[in-house]
Amino acid sequence: MTQRYKICGDNSGHEYYIKTQDVEKFYEWVESTEDEDKAEMYTGPDFDEFRIDGNFTFTDPRID
Repeated sequence: MTQRYKICGDNSGHEYYIKTQDVEKFYEWVESTEDEDKAEMYTGPDFDEFRIDGNFTFTDPRID
């Protein structure tokens, strides 16, 4: 099966391309970047590298 992605946003207006199975983890990460108490407790992945800056292209878009 081909890996699927979803475009998700943070509360600052930035968008990211996130693997569909990581969407929940992404929003946990977003919370941790905006709340110092949660930042100290967060141990999951960092999603900065998936931020969409500039041009973003893709193939095979579909609504699931």
